[in-house]
Amino acid sequence: MPHVAGIFTDIEGPVDHGALVAYARKKLTRRLDIITEADAEVPPVDDLVAIERAG
Repeated sequence: MPHVAGIFTDIEGPVDHGALVAYARKKLTRRLDIITEADAEVPPVDDLVAIERAG
C-alpha cells in the first residue's frame, strides 16, 4: 500500500497512518473478492465508495 502511505504529505493535522493504510487494504481486499467471485453479490456503488468515519 505504498500509494496510500504516500498521500500523507497532502493531509494536514494528526493522522493515524496505520489506520488509514489498514482501511485502504480492507476496502481493496473486499473489492478484489467481489471481482473474483462470479456468484458474489455486488453491493451498490455508494456502499463501495463510502468513507467510514471513525467515532
